[in-house]
Amino acid sequence: MDLGLIEGEEGSYGLYVTTVLGTTLDYDADGYWWALSENGTDASVGVDSLPVNDGSTYAFTATKA
Repeated sequence: MDLGLIEGEEGSYGLYVTTVLGTTLDYDADGYWWALSENGTDASVGVDSLPVNDGSTYAFTATKA
C-alpha cells in the first residue's frame, strides 16, 4: 500500500484488497474479488500476513465467487 499499487479496507481478517493498479472490484455489487497467489499457488494467508520471499512471484487475480 505504501507504493500506491493496492488499496483496501481493514477487516476482521486483516487487509481486504479492493483495488489493484487502479482497478476496483466490488464483491457486494458483482461477486468479484482479488485473489492473491505466490508462485502460482493461492496464498493461504492474507496479504498483510504473507512474507515476501526473494525469488518468489506474486499476483493478484480478479476472481468471481
